[in-house]
Amino acid sequence: MCQEKPISILKVPRPLHPAMAVAFRIARDAGANFITATWVATHLHRSESWVAQNWNKDPMWKRGSRIEWERGSHIEREGSSPRKPCRKCRNRIKGLRLTEEDEKRFFDGPTVVVVNYYVRRIAGLDDGDMEYKVQLTFRQQWTDERLKFDDVGGKIKYLTMTDPSRLWIPDLFFQNEIEGKFHNVILPNVFVRIFPEGKILYSIRVSLTLSCLMDLTLFPLDRQTCQIRIASYGWTTEDMVLLWKDGDPVQISKSLNLRRFNLEEFNTGYCNSKTNTGEYSCLRTDLVFEREFNYYLIHVYIPSCMMVIVSWLPFWLDRRTVVGRVGLEVIVLFTMAMQVTFINASFPSVSYTRAVDVWTGMCLTFVFFALLESVLVSHASKSRGHRNRDHTELESVPFEVQQPKATAKGRISIWLDRVHSRPSKVDAISRIAFPVCFALFNVGYWAGYL
Repeated sequence: MCQEKPISILKVPRPLHPAMAVAFRIARDAGANFITATWVATHLHRSESWVAQNWNKDPMWKRGSRIEWERGSHIEREGSSPRKPCRKCRNRIKGLRLTEEDEKRFFDGPTVVVVNYYVRRIAGLDDGDMEYKVQLTFRQQWTDERLKFDDVGGKIKYLTMTDPSRLWIPDLFFQNEIEGKFHNVILPNVFVRIFPEGKILYSIRVSLTLSCLMDLTLFPLDRQTCQIRIASYGWTTEDMVLLWKDGDPVQISKSLNLRRFNLEEFNTGYCNSKTNTGEYSCLRTDLVFEREFNYYLIHVYIPSCMMVIVSWLPFWLDRRTVVGRVGLEVIVLFTMAMQVTFINASFPSVSYTRAVDVWTGMCLTFVFFALLESVLVSHASKSRGHRNRDHTELESVPFEVQQPKATAKGRISIWLDRVHSRPSKVDAISRIAFPVCFALFNVGYWAGYL
């Protein structure tokens, strides 16, 4: 007689592969009970061949026998004295046909896995490495009719398993995972509940480091969308389908607190992917983070704006105080350059221009032009003083000075002479032109980036 190999918990997904259904039917017809037949089907989930390494470990075959089944035919071999396996089991192979009951049991569509999770914590949203850390309580639900049991008139609500490794679990993984870990303090943070109708609830707490591709063109006035992508690794949509739980599939902790970001909203969707091995089910969560602008307003925008305003003060100083006018402008320019260096070192570096780069670049330009204006006016005032003194001395000389011909260099000199003759007017124009231009830049900047 064929002996049976009992197992405790079924590690086979529903619905089964056609080859698994064939193996199940063979074992059942050979007299095996349901659990042993399921063990047989488990060892035949890859192909229709019944390889020796699967069956020679089963006591239902006689010791020392080895057999390979290849699409209905078999080869027996064992050194010099082959032994035949259970004849009743072997004969059941031939002419096998599935009954309507088997087809209903094994071919009623893919296993539906309902997913939801609770976000306990989000931290380390790093826009430099473009990654973030999240802690989840991850839950999966599916139904396996083979695990139905009598609830004794409603007295048993569910059964709890302490060893989920003995149960078939969907082979889900996080597509954008960089690093992950389970929590085992004080005990492993995982449980499995089996309900009387065969419904299974699997819950586990995990910590993940996920990648998040960011576009920093609008930095620091930007919003970033980070994803959590969950997919099946080996089972295609013909065998397993992932669905979001109805109602509230993603829950966020109310005590969530991010360091320079605010969680603005989140959305759920699907992201099924097709490869040359089949189509795989995928779930997607979009987390939209808005950058906290107050930090950058206080540490970047207000200080740089103050530096630009300070660079206008020499326009009201006496133009003859060369050291005071030019020295103040040089100090402001040096301070502004140091601030730009600090910003580039502290904030994420990218190969394209960011909004903060436009701001600091224009502020640096305004300060530089203010320095040029101060140098030009101071030089003009000094030159005008020397020229007036020379002109007084020349008036006492009784001869005429021949004017040189106008050349390109002469035209520049004429223009400089005009500036030298009117340094006070240049300061008066700068007092209005610089603030107006900076105000127009602000209007365009904030209208374009907000």
